[in-house]
Amino acid sequence: MEDNKDKKDKKLRKRSIILMITSTILLLGLVSYFLSYLYFSRPQYTEYENSVKAYEKQIVSINDSLTNISTIAPIDYDVAKEDIPKTIKELKNLKSSIPSTGYIAKYADAHEALLNGLSSNISFLEQMNLILNNQESNELDIAKDNLINYKASMLENYESANFRSTSFSLSDRALSSFDSMIAATDEIIAKNIAASKIKSDCINFFISFDRQIINFSNLKANYMINLNSVRSGKSSYDELILSMENNKKDIDNILLELDSLSPQERLSPTLKTFRSIVYQYKTYTYDFIYSLKEEKTSTKRKDLKTMNKLYEDPNSLYKNVTNSYKDFLKDYEVIKSVLTR
Repeated sequence: MEDNKDKKDKKLRKRSIILMITSTILLLGLVSYFLSYLYFSRPQYTEYENSVKAYEKQIVSINDSLTNISTIAPIDYDVAKEDIPKTIKELKNLKSSIPSTGYIAKYADAHEALLNGLSSNISFLEQMNLILNNQESNELDIAKDNLINYKASMLENYESANFRSTSFSLSDRALSSFDSMIAATDEIIAKNIAASKIKSDCINFFISFDRQIINFSNLKANYMINLNSVRSGKSSYDELILSMENNKKDIDNILLELDSLSPQERLSPTLKTFRSIVYQYKTYTYDFIYSLKEEKTSTKRKDLKTMNKLYEDPNSLYKNVTNSYKDFLKDYEVIKSVLTR
């Protein structure tokens, strides 16, 4: 009985020893595998992380170059038009050098976030470049919203590009430049609104002003032609005087209409010039009536040359009015085409 028991005990001890040895071997194998994995994979991680740091450093450096456009508030438009396309090209070249596949699975989300952030970064600058080169566009409000959305996406993705628990972001200087570009877009929009109002005001002015030009053109006449009809007996002095008195009233109405206009500052000289011409024509009418009455009341018939001398001053004034009006109309058409295009 005791011999059987001893045999069983020896057998159990032997099994225990074998089990311990086997477990130890397995444990050592696992430890060895884990250590080997760490030994061989760590350099791979380190190499990748160093590459990412280099990419991030370049992204920061390239965006920092945008601070050159912010030397004038909100931005220096000429510098921006020159520098932004260069920055876009540099960022695109950098993006093309960053692999979109084959990166370490552990950093898949961070890697994708970095690429997405870079895409939004580029899209922001491309949108700004379009704005600068199409400042009179009717869709600048939409373009501004795009800028805001691209910036938000850029910041969110850069912040999500976490490698070894370290988030990534642009410098404060670069972020300030992005804000300045959005502010510049606001400024362009405000200028366009102001320009649109000016154009609208100018068009309304031209409508009223053109009406008075037409009235004056229809009214303006060389009274010497009418006087020749009187002298030839086709009409009377009184009829001509009455007609000219009516003209005076029409001239006064034109002057009143001109005085009621409120032009943009740049059109004030135009209004002033035309008013001066109309007023000169009014003076011409007064002077001609005076000379006509003098001829009518002359008790002694004089020769034609002597009578014509009565009208030398009015005729000289009419000639000046005619020449001035001709020059005015040429200049006016130029101004009108510029302000309504």
